[in-house]
Amino acid sequence: LLKWVPGAGSSTTVASAAAITTALGTSPFFVGMTYYNSALYLTTFHGIVKITTAGAISLLTGSVDASKNGCTNGTLAATTWGQLGHLTSDGGGNLYVPDTGCCAIRAVPLVSGSVTTYAGVLGTCGYVDNVAQTSMQMNAPTDFLYRIGGGSSYVLDNGNSVIRQINTLGNATSIGSPPSVHTTTVFGSAAASRYSAAIAATSDGTKLYALGGNTTSLFTVALADGTSANLGGSWTGATAIAKIGSTLYIGVNNGTIHTTDLSGANDTIVVGTAGATYP
Repeated sequence: LLKWVPGAGSSTTVASAAAITTALGTSPFFVGMTYYNSALYLTTFHGIVKITTAGAISLLTGSVDASKNGCTNGTLAATTWGQLGHLTSDGGGNLYVPDTGCCAIRAVPLVSGSVTTYAGVLGTCGYVDNVAQTSMQMNAPTDFLYRIGGGSSYVLDNGNSVIRQINTLGNATSIGSPPSVHTTTVFGSAAASRYSAAIAATSDGTKLYALGGNTTSLFTVALADGTSANLGGSWTGATAIAKIGSTLYIGVNNGTIHTTDLSGANDTIVVGTAGATYP
């Protein structure tokens, strides 16, 4: 596992593969990562791993055993997970995780309490819209952006080929409609190929920048009215995207990190070599 400091252009090892294997009994495949209070939180397929900046490694919840999966809430120790996507923090001691296998967004308290369902119906996959967030149905969510600018949250609903909006502050149920609390709406439609296979997104507060489509191209969605634009490009195997300043960083599963500007141009590999093997 590497922590890269873009400004310095160098990387340092936070936890080696050997250290992770020693702590967890295996070296799992990590899907998503977020940072909160001097620690990294990483999703595996069926659990969440915590790695402090000092290098201490522990299993926060779930399992690194691929055979131990399920869709039950409870204490951190008792909770079971389907298949996890990316995760985010609210900065207040909670993680929010899209459970692709259980078709729900789940809230994880880092201080005390139990794992709960934040949105969706745990274990039920489908498409139900314009209802309370705990009654909506989604299908294989892959990423979740919490309360952008203090307003709505957004779900990459991969299985339905849409982006869902969850209003928590009395925002409109759909673009241009009267306000309503705890409702959902969508960008795109079930037939919109641009949103198919949407795997990861980031935001600047006015737009979403998302990766999706069969060739993993970059597209934007304006949060004000849902206007979408395909910026093109092809990052086959891309798994993550982040925005820092006016630069997008795209992680690809061939061992590289790319940068591009906000128009999707000037694609450059800044970390790694395509196809190389890393310790």
